[in-house]
Order: sequence, then C-alpha cells, then structure tokens
Amino acid sequence: VHACSREGPPCGLWVKADKRSIMHHGQRWHGDARGGGENKKTTCPWSGCDSQMLANGIPRHILSAHFGVVWICTGTGCLKPFGRHDSFKAHSRKC
Repeated sequence: VHACSREGPPCGLWVKADKRSIMHHGQRWHGDARGGGENKKTTCPWSGCDSQMLANGIPRHILSAHFGVVWICTGTGCLKPFGRHDSFKAHSRKC
C-alpha cells in the first residue's frame, strides 16, 4: 500500500500496489475516464513527474516509477530485477 501523490485534491490517500487498484483510485478520486483514450498520449498525473505515455499505461508507470514495484527472476542463478511485469514474464519464459 502506498500514498497517492497525484496533483490536486484529495490525495495522500492510500492505494494498493496493483494496476487495477491504481486505475480504480484514479477513476473514483481523480475523475479519470473509464475506458477509451487508450491511444492518446498523456502526461503522468503524479506530482513532479512529466513522463509521457499512453493513457492505458499510467497504472503500469505508477507501479514501477513511483511505487518502486519490482519482479525478481527466480531462475537458476539469475535474480535479475524487472520494473515491468510484462518484461519479467517475457524473460521468465526464456530463463
């Protein structure tokens, strides 16, 4: 669980560290759109972050860049860290 640092009220609220919880928090407390806009570039809503991404990539970005979530490969002798789950899964298939 992490504190939300998005700009504007009401934040500072706690959010579970998973994409679904981040998305629902944004919809409920920050007026984020429900669906649509996936192919639109947008700026990260996190205070002090000006990273650009597709709108549907915001939860993934918040997980890795702002919550510091990492996945560690448990392959024999590997232990390589990944900031994105999709990269971790692709690596795990080969490791």
